[in-house]
Amino acid sequence: MEKGQMFAVLAVVIIAAAGIGGGIYYFTKDKGNDGPTETTVTDSVGNVIDITKEYNKIASTTAVGTEVVCDLGLRSSLVGVTNSAHIYDMTTHVNGINLEFDYPATIAADIAGGKLVAYGWSWSTEQVASSNPDLVILDPSSVAASDEKMKQLQALGITCVVIYDGDEWEAIKNNYTILGKILHKQSRATEIYNAAVAADQKIMDKFNGQTSKKIGYVCYCWGSYYIYNTSGFMDAALRLGCTNALPSATTTTITAEQLAAADIDYLFFDDMGTSLNWSEVITGWKADPVMSTVSAIANDNFYCMEATPFQATSYPTIHYVMGEGLVATMIYPTVVGVSIPNVITDANYVGYLSWMDA
Repeated sequence: MEKGQMFAVLAVVIIAAAGIGGGIYYFTKDKGNDGPTETTVTDSVGNVIDITKEYNKIASTTAVGTEVVCDLGLRSSLVGVTNSAHIYDMTTHVNGINLEFDYPATIAADIAGGKLVAYGWSWSTEQVASSNPDLVILDPSSVAASDEKMKQLQALGITCVVIYDGDEWEAIKNNYTILGKILHKQSRATEIYNAAVAADQKIMDKFNGQTSKKIGYVCYCWGSYYIYNTSGFMDAALRLGCTNALPSATTTTITAEQLAAADIDYLFFDDMGTSLNWSEVITGWKADPVMSTVSAIANDNFYCMEATPFQATSYPTIHYVMGEGLVATMIYPTVVGVSIPNVITDANYVGYLSWMDA
């Protein structure tokens, strides 16, 4: 899964985007303590994990796993983490959530200082094992084509857990639940997810009854335009009552002419973390004989997102509520009295979400 899929993108010359689901799934009631209430749990690929054990040295090859461990209050148990670009730029405070999280940007500093072993996108069994973990967290993409590396780790006596991808709200519930049980933090896991449910409901209530908009979500990178078959961003918009003006069965390229021919109210762009100079790109669009005729471009009904804002809807963690809130704010800014520029930067996007804390 690794939703910071800037590199998985290369498999289709870009993009393996996250699918996000619309339904809300609730935890069952916690039994009042953080000890295991069962002896085993089964992960997303069928591994049966002994939850009577203590796992004190955790390696996470996925950004989602890293965040969930930190959110559960066990950041000090991490011995190694994935080190893909931009993935640790998320905020410690989550707008709309009245909880504190130990998820600082110093993850990157701890990697640089040698406190944490860094695993690259194409990590090896030897690299992960060298950090001496007793639990390794994997994402589904790491075992989709071959589970050889997972089996090698298991052969070394290391417990492996493959977390969940797919429908965002269900995955959020599943990831906090399974890691909460394994790490004996069930009460905290329940607290986090219940807070997410409440924040989501506040967003839905705030924007209930708004006029439906036809929106398009496009990745622009390496000189080409791509549309996603599924994405967390689009699913958030669909839950708000919008429609997808550019539906596709696969992640695929789209031409400027096709964008101009589509009936789009609002158009949203990401650059898959390639750090485009969006101001220069926009100037080029305005001067381009085709892109300048795209109604959303001509009417300034478009937004270009830097890495962290677009990734806010790309990970099934508590931060998804910020991504959902940002989608709502960009489509219906007058509802919350916010003025948003065409370029949504890593530095400024959180400022548009203060209404979530009111």
